[in-house]
Amino acid sequence: MDDPAGLPGKRLHMAATQQAADVQPGGSPRLYRRLDRLRVAMIAALAVQLCLGVANSLWLSQPRPNLAKASPQSLLSAHTTMAYVIIALAVWILVDAIRAKPRGYLVPACTGIAGVLVAYASGLTYYDTESNVWSMLMTIGFAIAITSYALAGRRWRSG
Repeated sequence: MDDPAGLPGKRLHMAATQQAADVQPGGSPRLYRRLDRLRVAMIAALAVQLCLGVANSLWLSQPRPNLAKASPQSLLSAHTTMAYVIIALAVWILVDAIRAKPRGYLVPACTGIAGVLVAYASGLTYYDTESNVWSMLMTIGFAIAITSYALAGRRWRSG
């Protein structure tokens, strides 16, 4: 199309240039928007998981094999279910980060899933042993994960 100012193809060239500027290297804008939404969902899920963990620590006692009836375990069930949701989100973020290619996406996704897995494994071990060391490792894994995903928003745009 000709531009009214007499420059043929000027509008078409400007539109193509703007569209190229919107696409980041190695991935589509849709993929980057999805990574941002997943990152926010992960931070929210981790915050809920923290609240459930604190509630478990404050109000529930661990069931014992020799007890005929354990205390209500709805908070523990919610905490465990949320752990599986968080692991699924972490895997999804990692897969999308690998597809997006820039290192700015991949590094936070790798450290985030590592923190999630450390927290998960420590939580399972804590449930069996009730050792404070495993509780502390669970907290450290949580801190690594939430920090990775929180800081990823800044790094992902510059990656």
